[in-house]
Amino acid sequence: MKKWCLPLLILFIVSGCNQSFPKQMPDDFAFSLKYGVMLANELNTYEHTFTKDLVADGKAETEMILTDEELSQIYDLFREVDVFKVSQGSGPPCMEPYEKYELKMTMNEQDYDLSWNTSCNFQKQLKWETVLNEIRINIIQTKPEYQQLPEANGGYE
Repeated sequence: MKKWCLPLLILFIVSGCNQSFPKQMPDDFAFSLKYGVMLANELNTYEHTFTKDLVADGKAETEMILTDEELSQIYDLFREVDVFKVSQGSGPPCMEPYEKYELKMTMNEQDYDLSWNTSCNFQKQLKWETVLNEIRINIIQTKPEYQQLPEANGGYE
């Protein structure tokens, strides 16, 4: 192997690992975001569903189709917080119970599987929780399908 091949190979590998969000939302943008203590809540744009954690009463699922505007709003939030960076460096939890997150995402014909918790990093937690609250309060909870789901019963200790 020539001397210059190895540095080029390393550069190619490293640059391939540096994901970023394009400014414009790709046409194929879709995701499944699981969140919560037991990862029991899920907004899934692949299957157009939302699953709500009812804690002691299990889960409830409903159809939930997002508008192009809502999908674009979520894309902008993911881009703004840069979920690739949020998911980096997530280690064992520092407190119990703690919120967990799994994001399966497609954009520009690439699939991404990310998972993290924010129990140890207050800055990361604050940044991500702001995004998640925006999605929950301003998109999910405004949908009639969500409002028809039963209330959660119980809590996590």
